[in-house]
Formats: sequence, C-alpha cells, structure tokens
Amino acid sequence: YAQIKQMSAEGEAAGVEGTPTVYLNRKKLPYGNILEILKTAVNEVK
Repeated sequence: YAQIKQMSAEGEAAGVEGTPTVYLNRKKLPYGNILEILKTAVNEVK
C-alpha cells in the first residue's frame, strides 16, 4: 500500500492525469491517437 501511495504521489507531481500518459524529451504529449502523436513528435525531433 505504501509503495502505491508513493507512486501515485510521484505521478501527481509529474502532472500525470491518467493512463497512458506519455512523455518525450520531458514534454508531456497530448491525449489522442497515440501512434499518430508519437510519429509527429519523433518527426519534430529529427
């Protein structure tokens, strides 16, 4: 129970609002079609 509470607190501190929450280069990606979002994000990094 203590570990779950700790992980929950860490998630809240990181801005996690639900699952899945995806970060790329410390930037929180928007919700939606995760495959398209990741493709766009990777292309922006290139």
